[in-house]
This record gives sequence, C-alpha cells and structure tokens, in this order.
Amino acid sequence: MTVLVPISVLGTLIVVLAVRLFVQSGETRQRPTVTVDDYANAREALNSVFLETALINRIFSVEDAEFVARAATPDVACSFSNERKRLALQWFRKIRKEVARLMDLHLRLAGYTYDPSPM
Repeated sequence: MTVLVPISVLGTLIVVLAVRLFVQSGETRQRPTVTVDDYANAREALNSVFLETALINRIFSVEDAEFVARAATPDVACSFSNERKRLALQWFRKIRKEVARLMDLHLRLAGYTYDPSPM
C-alpha cells in the first residue's frame, strides 16, 4: 500500500508534464508575423539606444560628481545623488523595455529561419 502512493504521484507528474509538453509544442507551430512597422520600430529603438547612451554618459560623468562633492553643500549633494539614482533607474527601465522589444522581434524573425530536419 505504501508503495502505491509514490508510484501514483510519479505517474501523475509524468502525465502532467506530458500534457504540458504537448500543449507547448502545439503553440510553437504557429508562425508569428513580422510587419515592416515592427522592423522600423525596432530600428528606431536601436538608434535611440545608441544616442541615449552618449547622453547618459554625459549625465553620469565623474566630473559632475566630483564638482558637486567639492563645491556643494551636503543638502545639494544629497539631492544630486538622489536625482542621479532616479534618472539611472528611469533610463534602465526604458532600455530594458527597448531590449525586450528587440528580443521579441529577434525571436519572431528567428521563427522564419530554415530548420533542417532529417525528414
């Protein structure tokens, strides 16, 4: 009797995993569509990432931080630090969204590649 419990749990787990694998394989057969607008938006996102990187390097320059540490009051230095953190997080979130869009396009385009099979 005690042997039946682990066997039934294992059998149930195998059935659940097999059903999940079957459902996922059915979903991957559909070819995602890629439009010219998707490509244009991705290109625009990629260009903006390159342009913003130069601006962000200037915003977060070491010279500015050294100047504020040297010439500003502690309140101003704290405000400067907090503002830099806020800008960094905002920039990071935006870049993360752009990279996610580019990865989505990449994966959709990868679905169009030739997949050799023995059949």
